[in-house]
Amino acid sequence: MLWITGLNPAESKSELVRCRLWAEPQIAGLYMNGDFVIGGIFSIHYYTRSEQKTYTRQPLQLQCSGSLNLRQLRFARAMEFTIHEINNRTDLLPGITLGYQIHDSCAEVPMAVKVAFQFANGMEPFYNDTDSCSKSAAAAVPALVGETSSTPSMSMTRMLGLFGIPQELGRQPSPPLQWIGSEAWIMDPDVLRFNMCAGAIGFGIPRSVIPGLREFLLDLSPEQALKSPLLTEFWESSFSCSLKGSSEGARECDGSEDIRALQNPYTDTSQLRITNLVYKATYAIAHAIHGVICNDTQCDKSAKFTPWQVKN
Repeated sequence: MLWITGLNPAESKSELVRCRLWAEPQIAGLYMNGDFVIGGIFSIHYYTRSEQKTYTRQPLQLQCSGSLNLRQLRFARAMEFTIHEINNRTDLLPGITLGYQIHDSCAEVPMAVKVAFQFANGMEPFYNDTDSCSKSAAAAVPALVGETSSTPSMSMTRMLGLFGIPQELGRQPSPPLQWIGSEAWIMDPDVLRFNMCAGAIGFGIPRSVIPGLREFLLDLSPEQALKSPLLTEFWESSFSCSLKGSSEGARECDGSEDIRALQNPYTDTSQLRITNLVYKATYAIAHAIHGVICNDTQCDKSAKFTPWQVKN
């Protein structure tokens, strides 16, 4: 939402009209700066924190709650891995550093839509009427990977489509028949443990191998985990300890924790299906940007372009 301040009709037209963000922007769970920043959004938590609406003050900042979905965290880190892999290549976007802003939608429409607007508008707290359209366009991400849940995905698609921002990964809603499912749940171990799924049939995604991904996921130290609230929560919940007193009542992590001994959906890379879609979608965006800003010999990191150019 924007708060608009500006002219009284009787005032001079030379007065500056300013818009400012009404609410604080959501902070990315995983972030790296770059010449061009790609957006990502995944349902890493299941809920947003609830609050009693009093209508006498501005609502609190949206915040995720509930347990971590480690499978979705793997999706998010797969996008992170892919961008690092692209940055290390010399044949794709040479001389260009891609960055990323990866958000947690909490599997909730309000959070997904807020982050979508943030991707479209950027995070600048103020906007002046003297600012150019090119400056505004540069503040938005050129494309994004996500969302991995149907309802938030459809909400974001409707809104981002107006701005021409491609959504490279999205799921279609499940068919209306109970026993025929999409890949959204037919291969989800958290769903398949229920007896009602016995005999269900569905549409699956081919299993793939992504060289280097498992080592990237396991190459995580307590010091690295502390740099991200998501990774801090992952470390503390996995080992039931606290990183430098960040969790009350828990024992302090002492360095004996072995991430390679964990057996959970984050470390399991034997069934890379949707993870591979994230990998391919990120590469598709990189190739699209390459086609816009690069020629046969070099790339222009100062180039200005719109999401429409990446989409086409």
